[in-house]
Formats: sequence, C-alpha cells, structure tokens
Amino acid sequence: MTLRQAQEDDDLIRAVEATLFAAEQPMSAEAISGRLGGADVREALKALEAHYAERGIQLVERGKNWHFQTAPDLAHLLRSEREQLRRLSRAATEVLAIVAYHEPVSRAEIEAIRGVQTARGTLDVLMEAGWVRVAGRREVPGRPVIYATTPDFLAHFGLKSRNGAVVSSVAPGGAADKAGIQPGDVIIEYNGRPVPNSNNLVNMVTATKPGTSVPVKVVRDGRERTLNVTVDELDLQAERGRQGRSNEPPEPTEQGSESFGLTLGNLTPQRSRQLQLPSGQAGAVVTEVDPGGPSAGAIRPGDVIIAVNRQPVSNATEAGRALRQVQAGRIAQILVWRDGTQVFVTVRKE
Repeated sequence: MTLRQAQEDDDLIRAVEATLFAAEQPMSAEAISGRLGGADVREALKALEAHYAERGIQLVERGKNWHFQTAPDLAHLLRSEREQLRRLSRAATEVLAIVAYHEPVSRAEIEAIRGVQTARGTLDVLMEAGWVRVAGRREVPGRPVIYATTPDFLAHFGLKSRNGAVVSSVAPGGAADKAGIQPGDVIIEYNGRPVPNSNNLVNMVTATKPGTSVPVKVVRDGRERTLNVTVDELDLQAERGRQGRSNEPPEPTEQGSESFGLTLGNLTPQRSRQLQLPSGQAGAVVTEVDPGGPSAGAIRPGDVIIAVNRQPVSNATEAGRALRQVQAGRIAQILVWRDGTQVFVTVRKE
C-alpha cells in the first residue's frame, strides 16, 4: 500500500467515524456510503469496530445498522435508573420471549403458548420499554393485532440479529440454574453451532447423547459468555419461552383443534427419544384423540404431526394454526410419525 492509499483509507475511516458520531439514529453501511459519495465503507467500519472494542464506548452492529454505545461493563454507571424502571416481571419476560421467537404473533397466540391469559398491561409495559411494537393485523377473521420486536430490543440485549432463544424462566436447582443460565439470557450458540431459534435449540438437544456436558453461549447485558450444561437435564421450557413449573407437565397443550377432535403438545427431548424420532425432527405430538371426533381411527395418541397439507409444522401452535386454516367440510392431508415411520392420513374437518 502506498503512502497516498494509506492516507485515503485513514481519511475515509475518520469520515465514517464523524458521520456515526453525528447521526441521530443507527445507520446502515449503505446509508453511510450514501453520505460519503458512494464510498465502500465496509473495511472502515470493521477498522473502527476493532479500534473501539476495548474502549469506554464501542462501535456495534445491530440488525445491519451501526451505532456507538457505552461499553456493556460500564453501562451501569450511566443507566442505573433506567434499568430499575425496566425490570420485568416473570409474565412480561415470558411474553417478550414468545414475541421474539414467534413474531409476528397475536395476543391469542401468546396465550395459547403460555397456557394462561395475558394481562392487558403486560404488552403495554413491553411497548413502553420500546422492545415490542404493533406490527399490523393478521389477515384472518377478526383481524387480530400482531406484535413484533423492535431494533431497541436488539440493542438492549446486545444482539446483532433476532437469531437465538430467549430464556424466560429457569427452574430453581435445575441444571440450567446450576450452570448459571438466567432469565433474560439469549442462547445464541449450542455446542459450537449457531442457534437460529428455540425450535432449533430443542432439535440440537434432542440429537445430543443424554448426560453430555456441552458449552452453551449466551448473551447477557450485551456481553457473550459460555456456560456448560448437562444435556439430559437442560430446562428446555425456559429456553422455549414457555411457562413451566416443576410440579406441572413440561409441555403445554394447544387447545384449538376441536374441529378435528385433537389435543396437541410440544415435543421435548425426552418425548422425542421415547417416540424414536429422527435426529432434529420437529412436530406436534398428539396427546388426546376424541373417540367421537373425525380423527378417531385415523390418528392415535402418540402420533407426531410433522406436516399439514404438505406444509411442515414444528410445534403444537403451528400445527393447531394449520388445522384451523382448513375449511369446514374439506379434507386435511396430515403426515405423522408413527412406530418409526412416516404415515400419511386424511381427515375431513367437521
């Protein structure tokens, strides 16, 4: 590199730095480039990110946008009052985890996943905090309001994207608790592999030999840390963002498939092994079949629904939603896992 090239690179880095310092909100690389005459700013951003990595302020990328922020280990010096105001209840943490995983999601879908009603003020608290927003309405009868997370959600939790599994609760004394996992942690890596969402996390755990101790990388207070957890005791209900107490059944049911006479539940690693599911296979387990319903004789308790009308489903909520979308009197094509093989069945909706 010539002296002139080095000078030009340094001038571009300084220009990018000045642009970001003056910006009123986070900026994408494309927006910065537009301010600087179309210059390629990618290398300059990486150079600035490395330069500020150990300083009191840091340059970070959140959702493809760049901005300066206080170093996470110093943030308490500047926002202790703000943190106190944003301390979430268990219910709010669970709702936030569900929105982050299922977005966009309606209040009714949140309640179906949690298994309890959501108080009117819970979503209001999350919206006032700036972490959840109204994302429109679902185009179904009644057009319910749907909710999604905001860029501030990514910034607060120190996340570069919406990938990961938000921990809503941890069973006291359980393996996750002993390993140091806390409510509000975001699991981004399991045994060296990225975690796109909660379903993928469950599939990864299911595919791991019981009793294995694996490294789990979480983001907490904007910083990454690695914890070791014993797989066969991992409290997956917490990572899945669902309510679970030690004296209650671990998998919530999805009530909403009455027209097919089915009650569905979510798979756990233990249930997947019992049913001898292939590694990584997702779906919804049938827990009850109404003997007088349309599915009697075609579907059995213990079947795992893995697709409805050729559309894969990964949990009870998705399966219930797919079944509800079938019009009355029409036939649903349902692919289930039964006795170690896939079975195709048809059921006419009442």
